[in-house]
Amino acid sequence: MHLPEIALEEALQNGQCALCWLAHRQVLRRVDTLLNEHVTDPQWRQALREGHGFCAHHAHIVLSRANVLSLALIAEDLLSSIPIASPSKRSAATCRCQLCEARAHDTLRSAKLLAQLLNDEQWRTRYEASEGLCLPHLRQVLQVSTGGVHAWLVASETHRWNTLRRHLQEVIRKHDYRFQHEPWGEETSSWRRAFQKLFGVFAEEVPDER
Repeated sequence: MHLPEIALEEALQNGQCALCWLAHRQVLRRVDTLLNEHVTDPQWRQALREGHGFCAHHAHIVLSRANVLSLALIAEDLLSSIPIASPSKRSAATCRCQLCEARAHDTLRSAKLLAQLLNDEQWRTRYEASEGLCLPHLRQVLQVSTGGVHAWLVASETHRWNTLRRHLQEVIRKHDYRFQHEPWGEETSSWRRAFQKLFGVFAEEVPDER
């Protein structure tokens, strides 16, 4: 297998959504590359100023991984170039996050690769053994899938959704005082898995279990 296929196989083995898991790690690698190689690059810093920095999510990642000097250089650049008040709607200081754009590009490429690989029975077996995809990424893969893969993927995820619904119904039932004494089983954490499945909430961003 080539490196993109190896990475996708690893994502299927480890992620609640394979494409969320893969995109998160790609972003971390990009952040580390930027911090190690580009913070003092005038062209990169100019592009960062023109884009008005990062979105809040990616700014949090940068803040958690950069050293003090890198953060100071980035922040001083942005404070010196971003207007506090926009003089007109046309020149509104809207953030064009480099990492969001890179993530969108990487994820589309991964979606196309997965759609292609799912023509192969071995990759369908790998997918069935995984947690599947969140709804946003599922729709993205479906958009670039052939008819056979499209139908198979819809059927596979429909089965997952039905299983998840049964678990959620069991959670709701066990909150009835008449059944609160019953032990918990597979339905444990189903509410977290449901939000991950529906909205693409990455596992590292979810609060502690409750």
